[in-house]
Amino acid sequence: MATGLRIWDDQGRETLSVTDDVGRILGSFAVSAGSSGSTIVAGFSGYIPFALTVASDYGTRPEVAISGTTLSWSYRPNSIYSTAVPATIFYGVY
Repeated sequence: MATGLRIWDDQGRETLSVTDDVGRILGSFAVSAGSSGSTIVAGFSGYIPFALTVASDYGTRPEVAISGTTLSWSYRPNSIYSTAVPATIFYGVY
């Protein structure tokens, strides 16, 4: 018999399998509206990194880039929202 992990919902649909990629959040930090910067995330090494931004208001959120173990962010003008807003950047790995 094979071993592993498979999870189904109440309607019998598989929602998670051992072959699925599941992300792991390593941390988060707040950034000021309009700021830019970078940080080293040693936990990115050897994995597929990701980052996402969450803002509590409408406006321009920071753009995030990842290169190796460096996570950087900056605000760029946006044709929809002219005001930069504070945000939280969450980061992790697959």
